[in-house]
Amino acid sequence: METVVYEASVPYDPDLPVTRRDRKRQEMYNRIYRSAIELLSLREFDSVTVEEITEAADVGKGTFFRHFASKEAVIAAYFEETRDLLVHALEDPEPELQDRISPEAYGHGIHPGPIWKRFVGTTYLAASRDGRSHRLIRTLLALSAANDTVRAASLSAKAQLVQTITAYMKEGQRTGEFRADFAPEALASFTRNLYYGTQLAWAQTDDDSRFENHIASSIALAWFAVRKSGEEVS
Repeated sequence: METVVYEASVPYDPDLPVTRRDRKRQEMYNRIYRSAIELLSLREFDSVTVEEITEAADVGKGTFFRHFASKEAVIAAYFEETRDLLVHALEDPEPELQDRISPEAYGHGIHPGPIWKRFVGTTYLAASRDGRSHRLIRTLLALSAANDTVRAASLSAKAQLVQTITAYMKEGQRTGEFRADFAPEALASFTRNLYYGTQLAWAQTDDDSRFENHIASSIALAWFAVRKSGEEVS
């Protein structure tokens, strides 16, 4: 049973508030969002009430509904936040995350080039975020299949993420890093689906294994699927 409280991150906002009123609105949004995600990381979705979220955030119900139409809207916001965070990470990667997988993990094949390393860094950022709570990921997966609001947000976020990945796949094909016998959209969808498939398998377990450990082997296998055969990429 998980006992670690999910430390929800502040939603990434590319347009930082510029007025005092905007800042207060963003701060209130963040407080409600963090409280809701923390509770939903520890308990089943249906057992968490709006009243409990507002109590944890120390706000009234009216304030909650000014920011979120429902509990489902909080989950939808999680997908939107994830999309913004990962797109930003792809465009402005963190060097320390790009080398999380040792060269040995790729066996004796071709080691990855700069664009795939960018994907590695972004994938580890996503895994470190998603890997904080089995329960929350189960909730996300279940609502993505059963709730129209959440499903629409999930599909939209994933489609936009694939669009960004596709642009990098296309560039990697141009530079010879990735195979060119598949459309870049197909390679982008493959890498996305591999991540979410690994996420599903991890979420269904009850052990204490880290999601990052599960995703490491998937990343290495994905590289062999998308790389261009030939000499090592520099």
